[in-house]
Amino acid sequence: MVLSTDSFEVFSECIPETLSKEEFGSIPKGTVKQVKSNEFLHVRRDSDAQPMAKTISGVLDFLETVSGNDSWGKDLLLLQPTSPFRNSQELSEMVSAYRNSDFKSSASGKLLESPHPEKSFEIFENSRIKVTPEILEKLESPRQILRKLYVFDGAYYLTAISHILEKRSLISDETQLFRRTGWGTLNIDNAEDLELANYLSLKFNI
Repeated sequence: MVLSTDSFEVFSECIPETLSKEEFGSIPKGTVKQVKSNEFLHVRRDSDAQPMAKTISGVLDFLETVSGNDSWGKDLLLLQPTSPFRNSQELSEMVSAYRNSDFKSSASGKLLESPHPEKSFEIFENSRIKVTPEILEKLESPRQILRKLYVFDGAYYLTAISHILEKRSLISDETQLFRRTGWGTLNIDNAEDLELANYLSLKFNI
């Protein structure tokens, strides 16, 4: 689903058009269909719908399909359905920080603390752990003295369209991190994450 707007903040108020399975199936893959004045559907190609396909492939396919149409504006905001806990205030803060900076893109993420990524290790086929002196040093160190590392949470990716086309990516060394904390950073990757998301949605009415 792609929405064209002059104000990213209106996304929280948008109600997507509902299409029947037959209507959706009639849209050729790799094309864009207008369903409302500012609402469009881009149907991914089979190659972009595979489990190992990269998100950027579908984004680039869409942008190249509508290339030459200046009405799409200069920025693209990607909201992934696997990161459902978002709110309009957060989005407004992110957009404001992005527009008041010299960065070419912004992406949301969180501090990765527990378990700390530098305390990870590999194992052999017989389940014996692979330990080097460097790994052992980190395993025995308090996490507070290890490097602060961050991970994208998948909730927001805001990027200049020209930058996406140039870098062939949503992120680069010109990306600003929009820091988030708490349960809202949950990214649904498996059945357990989905169960937790349903629980949080009911418990906190989000």
